[in-house]
Formats: sequence, C-alpha cells, structure tokens
Amino acid sequence: MFAGNINQQTIISDQPVIVVDGENILNSFSGVGEATQFLKRFRSETALIFRHNGSNWDICRSGQNGTLEKKR
Repeated sequence: MFAGNINQQTIISDQPVIVVDGENILNSFSGVGEATQFLKRFRSETALIFRHNGSNWDICRSGQNGTLEKKR
C-alpha cells in the first residue's frame, strides 16, 4: 500500500502511480508509462500523474521528449 498527502488530503493506493484530475483519482498504475498511455487516451488538460516516493506523492510532468520526469 502507498499512502501520502495531495493538497492536504490523505491518498491511499495499492499502486505506486496515480492519475488525479481535480479532486478525483481517475486510475492507479504500476508504472508511469502506463499512466502516460492512459492520459493520451483520456485527453484531459488538467489531469496530473503522481508517483509515490516511499513516503509521499510526487507530481510528475511531461518532459520535452514526451517522457515523464519528477517535477522540481
């Protein structure tokens, strides 16, 4: 299980990667690649991918080459 906070809400998931749109968790995945493919099909302008870092959720963003990287 993976637990942490996003916008002061505790999120618990059985997968280390989740896709969030506003206050809704759309889906969870075992890897960022799967989440990226999901977003390509879902086509949301506001959905974000979060990856668990071992203690909390980190937001990911698209890089120049289409890969996802940790947002700093």
